[in-house]
Amino acid sequence: MGALPENTTVIIREVPATHWSKADQTIAERQRAVSEPVTEGNPA
Repeated sequence: MGALPENTTVIIREVPATHWSKADQTIAERQRAVSEPVTEGNPA
């Protein structure tokens, strides 16, 4: 980036699973789908 190290700040912050997504599905939704049993009346 061309910035001097003394002018660079890195901030790391945990993002809640409900706010982070991939392929239009949040991490919380993906975790819920894995933990729920799949039955005929409850497809995953």
